[in-house]
Amino acid sequence: MRWGAPVRCRSWSLSLLVGATRTARDVDLHAIAEATAQIIAQAKVRRIFVTGGESAFAICRMLEIPALDLLAEIEPGGGLAYGVGRDGDRLLAVKPGGFGGTETWVRVWDKLPAP
Repeated sequence: MRWGAPVRCRSWSLSLLVGATRTARDVDLHAIAEATAQIIAQAKVRRIFVTGGESAFAICRMLEIPALDLLAEIEPGGGLAYGVGRDGDRLLAVKPGGFGGTETWVRVWDKLPAP
């Protein structure tokens, strides 16, 4: 898989550009989680919104967050959680990948408290 450089979209948002070449799903997930965890650690991000349970699990593994404490349900099927990893504590909003539409992203982000 070829990765583009992270693109800064707004002061609070980062995007990863993924090459068009297809690879095995577990290889993709590992590469995405590793790159995401590096960006989160380097930027000292404390609020994270992850969509997809497997993605959340992989990113938590890379950040060495062994467990999440559920604080609240912020959307049907989506939760606000607290976790502590190698670089400190973080708030995570986790939404299953198959739930919600475009407006869900905005509602969840708005409910993710500022540090």
